[in-house]
Amino acid sequence: MPKKANLIMISKVAFVNSLKVMNRAIYEELNQLLRAVRKEKNLKKSQEIIDEISKSFLTNLSMKELIRIIRKQVI
Repeated sequence: MPKKANLIMISKVAFVNSLKVMNRAIYEELNQLLRAVRKEKNLKKSQEIIDEISKSFLTNLSMKELIRIIRKQVI
């Protein structure tokens, strides 16, 4: 993993499976999926997506940095 850039990666399989859970188009980007998850009201569906992403989630960020980025995206 590079040290100089913020990087978040998931496998294509996890990404496609997450899109299927959300009934989203396969051509969407990760940012669009994360925005849709953030707006999702169904906790069960949100948990399914988190479970899919968790199978292959990689980042070079510390947990503190990741949470800071997520909070900025929410606002």
